[in-house]
Amino acid sequence: MGNKIIKVFFLFVGILLIQDLSTLANTVWGSKNNLLFKKRIKAGVAQMDITPPVGIRLAGYFSERVSTGIHDPLWAKAIVLQQGKEKFAFLFCDLAGLDRSFTKVVREQISAKIGIPVSSIIIAATHTHTGPMFYGSTYEPTLKTLSNLSAKKFGQDPYLKSEYPSYLNSQIVKAAVLANNNLRPVYLETTVAKQQDEVSFNRRFHMKDGSVRFNPGVLNPNIIRPVGPIDPDLSLLTFRDQKTREIFGGLTVFALHLDVIGGVDLSADYPYFLEQALKKQIGVNFFSAFGLGTCGDINHINVKKENTVSSKQNSEQIGKLLAQTIIKAFPKLYTVKSPSFKMVSKTIVAPLQKITDKQLAYAKQEVDKLYG
Repeated sequence: MGNKIIKVFFLFVGILLIQDLSTLANTVWGSKNNLLFKKRIKAGVAQMDITPPVGIRLAGYFSERVSTGIHDPLWAKAIVLQQGKEKFAFLFCDLAGLDRSFTKVVREQISAKIGIPVSSIIIAATHTHTGPMFYGSTYEPTLKTLSNLSAKKFGQDPYLKSEYPSYLNSQIVKAAVLANNNLRPVYLETTVAKQQDEVSFNRRFHMKDGSVRFNPGVLNPNIIRPVGPIDPDLSLLTFRDQKTREIFGGLTVFALHLDVIGGVDLSADYPYFLEQALKKQIGVNFFSAFGLGTCGDINHINVKKENTVSSKQNSEQIGKLLAQTIIKAFPKLYTVKSPSFKMVSKTIVAPLQKITDKQLAYAKQEVDKLYG
């Protein structure tokens, strides 16, 4: 497998919405006073409910989990930005992931309706582990097996043939169209704050036996040290109405897995509590979108302390801590003095990780548990 390659697609946007904003901050920020905008910036935001029916399976684990309720609704949140003829759409969905074949169709539909080039539309999942499973390697190949398991556990299972993908498609498109209809002149403001509290931790560790393990367990005496760092940067982009001078929406980017709340109720996890805390501080109509930072090795588990790994309390605490950091950072917001929008797409060729026979055997063992 080591000789095979994969193609990884990166989208780079002039204002760097998805990645860290700190590099740009050193070059284009200006004083909030004496602003001379070359072209007026417009922004529109909107959201549509994408909550599936209770009973749908949850994504994020190598075991079957059937949802039993709704802790909080899931949303597709859209941001449309325009500068002259340049226009971009960003959609953040409370889902564990999205398949490229699915988003390709949705992007084409959005492009046809509001005239944004397909290449200028980004659809991203927040990666919540309490979102629905409706695509991918843990879904399609296992439908028959899951159906048999469900027949034993639950009797007739109507949700294996759920029309959720069609509903999701429709709602994402509606969110983009509505955001485009809501365009208004804005000031773009941003900052990068540091999350100082013990919120995130590297989940891969060097062990005493020479191995590297992830999630080795709380208070495991065989842990030596983490393999790598975390990313404490909390990036924030806000939209201030040019007429009223009120901040009506924002995008938060933070690197921490959304596997905190646990359980089998549908939930957006800690971004939900982040949103509620911001609404309480700023106003009930505040639009709060969340973009996941690069956090493949980062979760919320502090292995040095005895604690409950997953719980509503942990999720709520993290959401509130992030909101406090954002509110404290508001006085430090910089207004983008001369923004310039541009989209660049490039294909990067990367080698696949080499897999040992031992690792392959372990993986097959774990997959067998899923298939029953």
